[in-house]
Amino acid sequence: MNKIKEKLLKYKYIKQRLAILESAGGSSTDIEECREKLHEIEELVKLLPENEEKTVIELRYLRSMSWSEITEKMSISRMTANRKEKKALNYLKERTKI
Repeated sequence: MNKIKEKLLKYKYIKQRLAILESAGGSSTDIEECREKLHEIEELVKLLPENEEKTVIELRYLRSMSWSEITEKMSISRMTANRKEKKALNYLKERTKI
């Protein structure tokens, strides 16, 4: 799997972990580490130009929407959504050292 995609997939779980740590009184070190990781992923997404590819990435990974929700919201086919995702992932791969 693409390392960029792996990093993006972790966003949802890091966000959930942060919520648990904050509500359960987790250590400030763990909380700060989660916040840093979330920020790193958000900054990665900000590297994308403002276009439909970025929207697909934001909806899929930052907002945890399903493909059917994304295609409905954007009025595009699943195949088109997948192509836009792939294009965005390739763009990020070319511009980062991940």
